[in-house]
Amino acid sequence: MKKFKITVAAIGALMCFINTANAQEKLTYQKPSKEILDLVDVELAPRTFLDSKNEVMLLAYRDAYKSIEELSIKEMRLG
Repeated sequence: MKKFKITVAAIGALMCFINTANAQEKLTYQKPSKEILDLVDVELAPRTFLDSKNEVMLLAYRDAYKSIEELSIKEMRLG
């Protein structure tokens, strides 16, 4: 019974090795189609804010991504 477990484990390890060896194909950078790129770059819908009497509405537009300047600001992290 012990021999059977060892051979099954060896076969499983061999199959994992073969799968990872086949996954290492030499692929170049692939750019998605224009339709998908257009979906990523679509402008976000504005947020709406109403005053307490529901008479005035504010439309707040925002960027989808942070700028390089915003990303480069140092953060104070706790924990």
